[in-house]
Amino acid sequence: PIGHSILNIHINIFHNAYHPLINNQTINFLLNQKLHHLKDEIEMEIDCFVPQELSIQPDILAVILGNCLDNSIAACLRLPNKERNLSLNIRYFQQNLFINIRNNFDEKEKSTRKSRQKDGWGLRNIDALVQEYQGNIKHFIKDNIK
Repeated sequence: PIGHSILNIHINIFHNAYHPLINNQTINFLLNQKLHHLKDEIEMEIDCFVPQELSIQPDILAVILGNCLDNSIAACLRLPNKERNLSLNIRYFQQNLFINIRNNFDEKEKSTRKSRQKDGWGLRNIDALVQEYQGNIKHFIKDNIK
């Protein structure tokens, strides 16, 4: 069975100008670096609209978004090709940055994941940075949703 993992991140940032994704160099670079070569391997839906400049430091944003993408990509690649789906939505609204990532994963990993958690520094880094920026992070799983 295929599960559906959803990670919602909300980070409070301060800036006013809106620009399409291509103008934010950090996000644009990460998406090109991490997703471009996978376009034939994972069905993707990317929807991003953020300001050109964010008050969050580019390296902090890169750690948060980069780790989230790495985790989602890895989970997708452990599935058969036809079941690989990843959806990324990034928005800036009322001085807040919202990152929503959805991906399919093998439901058997819910039990094996516990044994791997001690090695997973990615989510710990994300949690710490989101907390440092007075943000919120929610990770939840919806079964049998595709």
